[in-house]
Amino acid sequence: MTALHMARAVARLGLITLLAPLGMTALRAQSDAPPAPRAPALMISLNAGAAGRGYLGVTPRGSSGPADTLGLLVDSVDDSLPAARAGIRRGARLVSIDDVDLRLDPRDLGESAAERLPEIRLRRVLGAKKAGDAVELVVLTDRRRETKRIVLAESPMARTIRSMITGRRSVGLGFAQRGSMRDTAGLLIISITSGSPAEKAGLAEGDRVASVDGIDVRVPAVDAGNRDGVEARIARFRRAIEAARDSQPIRLELLSEGRRRTVTLTPTRDRGWSFDMGVVGNMADDIRENVNSTMRVWMDDGDRDEAFARVREEGERTREAGARMREEGARVRAEGARVREEGAREREEAMRARGMMGRGSVRGRTDGATLVLDGLTLASVDRDFAERFGRGSEAGALVVRTRGEWEPLKAGDVILTIEGRPVRDDATLDVTFDRSRDQRLEILRNGRKETITLRSDR
Repeated sequence: MTALHMARAVARLGLITLLAPLGMTALRAQSDAPPAPRAPALMISLNAGAAGRGYLGVTPRGSSGPADTLGLLVDSVDDSLPAARAGIRRGARLVSIDDVDLRLDPRDLGESAAERLPEIRLRRVLGAKKAGDAVELVVLTDRRRETKRIVLAESPMARTIRSMITGRRSVGLGFAQRGSMRDTAGLLIISITSGSPAEKAGLAEGDRVASVDGIDVRVPAVDAGNRDGVEARIARFRRAIEAARDSQPIRLELLSEGRRRTVTLTPTRDRGWSFDMGVVGNMADDIRENVNSTMRVWMDDGDRDEAFARVREEGERTREAGARMREEGARVRAEGARVREEGAREREEAMRARGMMGRGSVRGRTDGATLVLDGLTLASVDRDFAERFGRGSEAGALVVRTRGEWEPLKAGDVILTIEGRPVRDDATLDVTFDRSRDQRLEILRNGRKETITLRSDR
């Protein structure tokens, strides 16, 4: 993560509060040395509302169709936050949170503004909660309804920003990441920060770390020479350092010049970040200093150039693959549209030849979930929807969207028959509207059966 990325993240979340007179400032890394007398500092702090806010760890999808009447669809789940630990999965539906209904009213189907209401309600409830507060969620998963009590947590970004400000625990070591067969003896030290605990303890470049506080960081033989295996052990080393309390010594087992030895040292906090009113100076030097400090905090591996090159190469491959996928998707969609258009034309011609359709008739048939006609969108109603739309609705077609010429049909109605003919044949949705004459429709509206008439002059 570069300094530019961090700055953008801070700006997006509104986590910086500036508490000083306005003026030109230079961005500098804090020094561990005693501060010299200087002008008053511009402080940065985590906004209390953002830093302490409780996070559930789900991303909802704004509108997913008629099924929103069952609850708000979970589009993704953050593995590091409480929702995942409570067993909530992608594809589940949130029915309510703290007795606030997250289901879409059937009468609001097709209304783009109203379809966002469940998500807005969820965000409103969570916005009033803090990390550590509990919420009660009713969740629908695979037709199974559960009530879960979940304790909210702090967001990963808030933890990141605080780490950026306060500094991470460090012993001042940088490790090689390329991977070699000798990594089975320990992680290779390739850089040591001047004045760090590692330097004071007498560690040197070329030493290998075999364990930290009894936690083995040697690369298994099966992963020897593999970069991923090295990165996994470096991550284990960092977690062990982070787990140590401030001022708590840690023990490193080393392989140094062919001999094993043990050293004890105490991690310190790496330099955090501040704004000060010092002399502006050369901004290019300031930026370089900040980037180098950031990379020491976040990577600790001394392999910055290689890491950047790897990221750029991976990004280029991803962009090329994305372009190919978009091109192929456009081609498939165009071919699908052509096939559907040709099929509809052939079916209409066949029905006219058999005398089944009058002039201006509209007919549609599908085994899928949705059927789009001229200004009218219908969807099959399955057993999950039946309790919302009334008894018998599982044999009908739900009106999702409609234009004025289809009045008196409304979004949320369920069509059961047209001129006495059922609109469903098991899983197949099959409807015919004859605009040349009046037609009687049997529908369910708000759970009650009604008969309406579509006029021929519509």
